[in-house]
Amino acid sequence: MKYISTEVEYLKKQLDSFLFEKDNSIVISLQGYWGIGKTHFWNNYIKSKIEENQQVWDENIKFKSSEDKHVYISLFGINSLDDIKRKIILKISNRAKISKQIKNIVGNSKVFGVDLSSAISLIEPSDFKDIIVCFDDFERISPNLNISEILGLISELKEQYNCKIILINNNEVLKEQNILEHQKIIKRSSTKSKDSKNYLEDLEQKELENLMYGYEKNKISIDDSSSERYIITQNNSYEILEKFGEKIIDITLRYEPTIDDLINILKNNDNDYLNFDFISSLFNNLKDKNKKFNLRLMKQLLTKLEVVQDILKNKDIEESYKLGLIFNIFRLVVKENIKLNELSFNNVKSIYSNYKDELFNLIFRHQFNTNKVQKIFIEYTKRDSQTQQESDYKQEVETLYFKYLYDLQYADIEFAKDFFTLLQTTEFDIVKIFSLTTVSWYMELLSITDKDNESNYKKFYLNIVKKYIENNINSIERLNSFLKQDIIKTLENEEELKKHYESKKDELQNKKSTDKEEILKSIEDVYENGLSSKDETIFNSINEQLHLDWLENDAEYFESILGFVSWLQSFSGNIPFNEFYNKTINNYKILSGNGKYKNKMEFVLKKFNINDTH
Repeated sequence: MKYISTEVEYLKKQLDSFLFEKDNSIVISLQGYWGIGKTHFWNNYIKSKIEENQQVWDENIKFKSSEDKHVYISLFGINSLDDIKRKIILKISNRAKISKQIKNIVGNSKVFGVDLSSAISLIEPSDFKDIIVCFDDFERISPNLNISEILGLISELKEQYNCKIILINNNEVLKEQNILEHQKIIKRSSTKSKDSKNYLEDLEQKELENLMYGYEKNKISIDDSSSERYIITQNNSYEILEKFGEKIIDITLRYEPTIDDLINILKNNDNDYLNFDFISSLFNNLKDKNKKFNLRLMKQLLTKLEVVQDILKNKDIEESYKLGLIFNIFRLVVKENIKLNELSFNNVKSIYSNYKDELFNLIFRHQFNTNKVQKIFIEYTKRDSQTQQESDYKQEVETLYFKYLYDLQYADIEFAKDFFTLLQTTEFDIVKIFSLTTVSWYMELLSITDKDNESNYKKFYLNIVKKYIENNINSIERLNSFLKQDIIKTLENEEELKKHYESKKDELQNKKSTDKEEILKSIEDVYENGLSSKDETIFNSINEQLHLDWLENDAEYFESILGFVSWLQSFSGNIPFNEFYNKTINNYKILSGNGKYKNKMEFVLKKFNINDTH
C-alpha cells in the first residue's frame, strides 16, 4: 500500500490519521529526496502535535509529558543495537512509575554492558502503547550496526509492544552508496618463496586505505603452508531494506514539498531583503532533484547571502546587479554552471569577472570585500543610469526630428526653435550619442529651416564638436581606419575644427605616458565591454617607474591593478595586454625586494606562481 503526497498539508493529514486517529500499531516509511528536509518536517510536525495534545492523550496512563510518547533515534553515530534499546527504555520509563529503577539498571547512554533484559522486564507492555518511535539517518548508518537487526527491533516494537514507527529514509541514496561500496575479495596463495603473512605489505598503502574504507576486514588465519585470505565485506543496507522492509513497512509516504514550500520555511523578517522569487527560479532550473529540492543547500545559500546583505539592501545599486550577485553565489554553492539565458528573469547582470576573487573568498573562507564590490556595483549603476538617460534623450530628439519629416502642419520655424532648444538644454555629449555625421546634418537642417539664426547654430556646432574632440581624442585615435577616416573627412569641411583636432592629436603624441586615471578608466572599460585592441595603446604607454610609484603609494590603484592582472592571468593561451602584464609583474618583484613589503609581495607573487623573486 503506497500513498504519494505532493502537498505538505495533505501529508500531515495522512500522518494524523495513521498516528493519532487509529489505534493499531503501524510502520510508516517517510521518504523524500536527499536534503529535502524530511527530518525538519518531522520534527516540526511532531512538535506541533505534542503542543496540541499536551493534556489530551490517554489520561489513564500516567506520564510526565506528552513528549514521552515520542522517541527520536538518529542512526548516525550509534554503534550497537543496545544503544537504541537504551534510548527507548529510558524514554518509556518516564511514563511508568519506574524511572529511578530503570536508570539504576541502565545508567546513562555512555554505560555499556548493562542487563537490558532486566530493565525491560520492569516495563509493562501497556507502557509502550501508542509510543511513536522515529528512526532517522539510514543513509549514515555505522558499518558496526547491522540494518537487519534494526529491522528486527522495529518489527518487535510494532508486533509485541504496539508501537507506531516512523522510518525517515531515502532508498535511492542507499542504493548509490551500495554501488560505490561494492564487495571486494582479495585472495592470495602463499608459496615457499614468499611468506603469505607479508601479503598486505605488497599492496600500496594508499590502495589499501581506499580498499578498506567503509568495509569490515575478516582475516581467516591458517597455517603458513596454506593460504591466507583477506575478505572485504559490506553491509548492503539497500538490498536488505528492499528485501525485508516490504514485510515490515505498512505504509510508504513521500515528503514532496514544492520549492516555494521549502523557501517559505526559510523566510523571516531578517531576510526580507532577498528576492525569493528569483531564488526560487534558480532552484527550479536545477536538473538534479537531490539539489533542486535540497533544504540544506538553500540554507547554505542564505548563509552566504547574509554576508553580502549590505549590498543587497543598498538602494543605490540597481536590482539587476543584486540578482547577478545572488546568481553567481548560487552557482558556486550548488556547483552547477547554470546559464543566464536559461533563467526566466531577463534583467540579471553578472559581471562575474569583476569580483570573482571575492566570490571564491566567500565560498571557501566565508569572507567578502563588501566595500570593494559595493563600489563596483554603484559605479556600474551610475553608468547604466546615464546610458538609459542618454538613450531616452536620443529617442526624444529623433521623435521630434521624425515629427518634422512626417507632419506637414509642423512649420519650419517652429521645428527649428523646438529642436535647437532640445539640443541646447542637455548636458550630454551630443556628438558621442548621435555621431559627428548626424550632428552635422542636424545643424545643416537647422540652418535651412531658420536662416536668420544660422550663425548661432554654427557657433553651437563648433563648440560641441571641439568639446567632443577634447574629451575623446584617445578614443578617436584608437578607432579603426574606416571610422577614423569618416570623422577626419567631416572635419575637413571646417578649418577651425580641423586645426583643433590636429592640435589635440599632437598633444596626445607628445604625452610621455598614460596617467593613472586613464589606466583605471581603461580597466573598467575592458571589464564592461570585453577585450579590445583599443585599450592596448593606453596600457602599453604606461611609464614603468610611474606605475611602480602608484603601486607603492596608492592602495586603491594597487587593488585595481592586482585584480586586473589576476583576471588577465586566468585566460588560457597568450595573456592579453602582455606588455602591461609583464611590466606589472616586474614591479611586483621590485617591491618584494623592499624589506617593508617583502612578506606582502611574496604573497601576491604566489598568486602568479612566482616563488623566486631574486
